[in-house]
Amino acid sequence: TGSLQTKGIDAEANYRFVAGNAGELAFTLIGTYTDEFMVEPLPGVPTFDCAGLYGTVCGTPIPQWRHKLRANWQTPWGMDLSLTWRHIDKVLVDGTNPDTGAQPVIATDRQLGARNYIDVSASYSFTDVGVFSGLTGRLGINNVADKDPPLYGAANCIPVYCNGNTFPQVYDTLGRFIFLGLTADF
Repeated sequence: TGSLQTKGIDAEANYRFVAGNAGELAFTLIGTYTDEFMVEPLPGVPTFDCAGLYGTVCGTPIPQWRHKLRANWQTPWGMDLSLTWRHIDKVLVDGTNPDTGAQPVIATDRQLGARNYIDVSASYSFTDVGVFSGLTGRLGINNVADKDPPLYGAANCIPVYCNGNTFPQVYDTLGRFIFLGLTADF
C-alpha cells in the first residue's frame, strides 16, 4: 500500500485578562502550518508533496496556513459576545507541480484564492426563570460578509472530494448562516 506523511506545526495560544468592572476578555488563536504533505501512491513509486495543492491527484485542498482567531468578551451582566476570524490560505491546482503527474490546467483553474470569514455570536444567561435553574439564549451569524467559496472548473473535480465546483469540507458553501438557540437547565 501507499503512504502519507505530513510535517508542519499546529499552534494554539490563549490569553485572558480581567477588564475591571467590564468583565473578562479572552483571545484564542488556533492555527496549522503544513510544511509538507508527502504522498507515496505505491511502494517504490516516487513521492510528491501536496502541501498548498488541490486537484485530481491531491484531492481536497491542503492550505499551507489556516487559522481561527477568536476574541470573547464575558460581561458581568450575563452576556458573552464573540468575534471570530477564520482564514484559509490560497491553494494551487496539483497540475502546477510536475511531480504529482497531474495534467496541466487552464490559467483560470490554477489557484483557489484565500478565504477570510468573520463570525459573530452572543449569548445571554437568564437565571431563576420559573422551574428552570438557568436559561441561556444564543444568537450568531457565521460568514457575516456572505463570502462565496472559491470555484474551479469541473475538470479538477473528483466527486469524492468536491460538490458544486468547490470543496464544502474546507470552505463555507452556504454563505451567511444565522443561528438561534435556547438551552434550559432544570
